[in-house]
Amino acid sequence: MASRGAIIFYPLFATLLASCSAPHTDRSAQGSGAAMKPTSQTSLSAEQIPPSQCRIRATILSIDSTLISSDTSNPCSRLPCRANIRVDSVLGYGAGFDRPLAPGESILVTFAFTLSPAKLDSQKDSLPGLQVGSIFTANLLGGSPSPAANQQDQSFLIYSYQTSPPTPHYK
Repeated sequence: MASRGAIIFYPLFATLLASCSAPHTDRSAQGSGAAMKPTSQTSLSAEQIPPSQCRIRATILSIDSTLISSDTSNPCSRLPCRANIRVDSVLGYGAGFDRPLAPGESILVTFAFTLSPAKLDSQKDSLPGLQVGSIFTANLLGGSPSPAANQQDQSFLIYSYQTSPPTPHYK
C-alpha cells in the first residue's frame, strides 16, 4: 500500500519542482502574435532590479523643451530633461516600488542627464541620447508623490538607459 502512494507522490513532486524552474517571460507580447521572449534579452534586464525601481521598455512620445532648472551646474538648465513616454512593457519591479505600471500607459519622466547624448563622468559609459520615437530600456525610479516636496503628481526619474534598434515601419 505504501509503495502505491510513493508511485503517485514522487512523479507529482518532480513535476512540481520542474515547473518552479521555468524561465520568466515578457508577457506583454501576448495577444500581439509575437513570440514570447525571455526577460533576460538585454544585459540591463538580466540584472537584479534595485529597490524602489521598475525596469521598463518604453518609447519616447514627446519631449518637453522647457528647461527645468536655473542652477547652471545642472545639465537640465541647458538641455531638455523631461519627456512623455509610453511604457511598452514592464520587465520587473524592485522591492518597494509602489506604483504599478501597465503596458501602453503614458507617463511623464525626468532624465537626470538630459535626453541629449552625454558622457558620464562616474562611468565609462556614455548615453547616446533619445528623440521622439526612440525605444529604450531603463530603470524607473519614483512612484508616489511627495507632500514634503509639494508634489501633486507622480514623479519618475531615469538615470541611465540602453537604446534598442528602431522598429521597422511597413507601408
